[in-house]
Amino acid sequence: MTRFARYGHKKVSNATPWSALKGGQQPEKNMTKAERDNMRRRERRQKGKPCYNCRGMGHASAKCPEKVEGGQVLCYRCGSNEHNIHACKKKMQQGEAEFPFAVCYICKQKGHLTRACPDNPKGLYPNGGGCKTCQSVEHLSQNCPEKNKIRSRNNIQISTIDVNAAGDDDDTHEAFMGKKSNENAFDDSEAEEEAVPAPILTKKPKKKVKVVKM
Repeated sequence: MTRFARYGHKKVSNATPWSALKGGQQPEKNMTKAERDNMRRRERRQKGKPCYNCRGMGHASAKCPEKVEGGQVLCYRCGSNEHNIHACKKKMQQGEAEFPFAVCYICKQKGHLTRACPDNPKGLYPNGGGCKTCQSVEHLSQNCPEKNKIRSRNNIQISTIDVNAAGDDDDTHEAFMGKKSNENAFDDSEAEEEAVPAPILTKKPKKKVKVVKM
């Protein structure tokens, strides 16, 4: 059995034997071009970063060859070596430590990351500085919880005008009419209790004028 490659420039080549197909292709060959580019881009970025465990170059701390004995712990929340913390499905209980299986690279103690270590006053900013919003060293400025509060406080609510609206349907008129309607609004039940019955008007009988003839 033969096959042809390069349609237009036909070239006869031998068929791939079943023994070679049984092993399957390389993992990189099964990827799309975008997936291969992303993988190589991550590898290039990782080559320029040091390992936080051994301070070596070319690998992350999760894959450090000098990891402590007892297995490679990837998930800092549940201690599993099958997934990382981003894929962990364990729910945190109230009062429980956020990263009970994490090992700090500074004090070598379990239960917290380097950014929250009491022996690391610089946190995530080894060159000094802090969050631009709240000056904290435990998170980046883009992840600051105070930024969302300030952003919601600075939001301005604007109204729009309908195309078929009249000439007096502007913001000032709508606000005035809304305020006036709120002042005149009252509860019907209270109105019934405080209502005073209107007086019934009755006609007084006219007196007959007595005429005396002289």
